[in-house]
Amino acid sequence: EAAREASFDVVVDAGRTGHRGLPANLVAGADAVGLVCRTSLASLAALPLHLAPLVESGAPGRVGLVVVGPGRPYGVREVAEQFGVPVSGLSGGQKGRLALAKLLLENPDLLLLDEPTNHLDIAGREWLEEFLAEEFKGAVLIISHDRYVLDRVVERIEEVEAGRLIEYPGNYTAFREIRAMRLLTQQRAYENQQSQWAKEEEFIRRFRAGQRAKEAQGRQSKLERQKELFSIERPAEMASIHIRLPEAPRSGDQVVTLREAEKKFPARGAGASADDGEGGGTGAAYGAGERVLFHDLSLTISRGERWGIIGPNGAGKTTLIKCLLGQSELTSGFSRLGANVVIGYFAQLPSEQDGDLPVFEYLQRAIRRENPGALMSEQQARDLAGMFLFSGRDQDKLMGSLSGGERSRARLAALLASAKNLIVLDEPTNHLDIPSAERLEAALRRTEDGEGYQGTLLLISHDRALIDATCDHLLVFDGQGNVEVFLGTYSEFHRRQVERQRAAQQTSEQKAARAKAAEQNAARADLKNGKGAAKGAPTSSPAAGSRGAVSAAALPAGRPSGPGAGPIPGSAPKKGPKPPAPKTGLGWMPIERLEADMAKLQAQVKAADEALADPGVYLDAGKCRDALSRRDQLAAELERHETEWLYRMEG
Repeated sequence: EAAREASFDVVVDAGRTGHRGLPANLVAGADAVGLVCRTSLASLAALPLHLAPLVESGAPGRVGLVVVGPGRPYGVREVAEQFGVPVSGLSGGQKGRLALAKLLLENPDLLLLDEPTNHLDIAGREWLEEFLAEEFKGAVLIISHDRYVLDRVVERIEEVEAGRLIEYPGNYTAFREIRAMRLLTQQRAYENQQSQWAKEEEFIRRFRAGQRAKEAQGRQSKLERQKELFSIERPAEMASIHIRLPEAPRSGDQVVTLREAEKKFPARGAGASADDGEGGGTGAAYGAGERVLFHDLSLTISRGERWGIIGPNGAGKTTLIKCLLGQSELTSGFSRLGANVVIGYFAQLPSEQDGDLPVFEYLQRAIRRENPGALMSEQQARDLAGMFLFSGRDQDKLMGSLSGGERSRARLAALLASAKNLIVLDEPTNHLDIPSAERLEAALRRTEDGEGYQGTLLLISHDRALIDATCDHLLVFDGQGNVEVFLGTYSEFHRRQVERQRAAQQTSEQKAARAKAAEQNAARADLKNGKGAAKGAPTSSPAAGSRGAVSAAALPAGRPSGPGAGPIPGSAPKKGPKPPAPKTGLGWMPIERLEADMAKLQAQVKAADEALADPGVYLDAGKCRDALSRRDQLAAELERHETEWLYRMEG
């Protein structure tokens, strides 16, 4: 039944029915968004919590849904014609994001997440990471191969090893350290046991036929029982792995040249779409019926450089690679490969072939296909398979029987051993577990002793750990048709983005504070000017309407205005008695101190209002009560100061 339900309705139903512990405005907001969907309204104010409609101006009914996190929206975005698509019509990535949005809106006590980052780009992973680490108050049990998410979110790790669960305290970094120490201890115990058994076997061999034959026979029986019952397994990962790839031919100094490049497609519904990403992409629409993936892009990739290409799904990353490799035409501009460039390309969706070959034979054939005349012995092929975690019987498995991750490992092994001086990898870790991703990382990382890949690398990936370890140049797609060239690692880029966001937020807060202060100063000036005009106004002017005129805006709060409201100050030659002083307890305070305290209180009330706009406040009942109580106290104190100030202004 859910498969026939519109994708928007699935998430709205979650927001409506899973609101335990959430404030009423979120539930009402879900109903409001549903109303927009069904009545084709063209606008709706942003909702205060997890739901925010994105309304395209002038396009009735084109409403999107975004799961928002602290400070920035992200999650599932169903826009335009995708909005009412049945769930069965969504792609795998869209279904994954939709299910994640629905789950988060239900606000459960326990979240069970199985590979939640599989179809998320970097921005989505960062948002999910932030939400789980900072916002969600329940328990989380997560299966993930994203090392950065595990580092930020988890406090305990359970590793599945040889049919056993092994528990480690701390995050992924702590897990690696503790696990390395455990494996080292196990390796030493294994070596000690092997040394003791070797001595026993030597004794048995020497005295098997002599006078101590009976003793030797007894030791033989004891040794066999020990091997059967107490044998310590050798940690496979403690074996020294050196990945030395075949040397590729030297390319020219300039490997790739791109000048004033632009690529655009007819917009969705106009006959074509981009070929990378999932579910409609995010490129900018320039002009009628056109979607621009990138424009005015110029760069030069030199020999030996490592470039990471990042950005939202569907932004045009794969399309750019195809244009660089000559598999797709640019709309304008040109690209050129350098001299003697030999390309190895790992595509996201490979053609299925060689399914009837065992792994080691596949490696032999693939390398021979890529390098005609090159020969690889069976032992060399098995050694290569072992480098990429195919051990023992796994090397004899047929390619057609392997899992997606195992096939990816075999393809990567063949590619890296094919002596290419330009390797292009498009999402190589999509189906890899963490050990496989780390082995790929080790193969790509260049070392001073000549190990690892020594050529030029272009890497499209959402795996931040892999990009950080292997790339020192970035091409950053923003999903709006713009591409930024950044010279540095991903961590350096991320730090710069965080600093920019922090600076922008501070600038925005400062502007708002200055605007508020200017507004308050203008109001005070209006009051003072109005009062002065009243005192200095002529009393015998024949123009009755001009005598002592004071605008209604300048009157103190609570003073009546209009016909019969009584005389305005300064309108009569004789003033009435002064009203009694209000019981504020602030009569002793100088006017300058009073105004300064009012400004501070106004800023504190504003800060309290901003804190109440944080969704996390409403997930903790105690925190919510404290925030509301604090806001009420500040508002009451501000009202007391304003009462005293207005009394003095009247006097």
